Amino acid sequence: MKKVIPLFVVMLLVGCEERYRYACQDPANWANKECLRPACEVDGQCTDELIGKVAAEAKEASEPEVVSGE
Repeated sequence: MKKVIPLFVVMLLVGCEERYRYACQDPANWANKECLRPACEVDGQCTDELIGKVAAEAKEASEPEVVSGE
């Protein structure tokens, strides 16, 4: 019985994978048109609303700033 329980736990963890309830929660989709305002406001799926304002601000702060050549 003691050998069965760890085996069962391992079998359960093999099926785990990272999934998001909404597409705009996935960091890979944050730059997509449907995750940016104003398009996301219609469905209420804006990234800052789904993951919280603090996380969205941290994402923006970590992005490199594009400077145009003058």
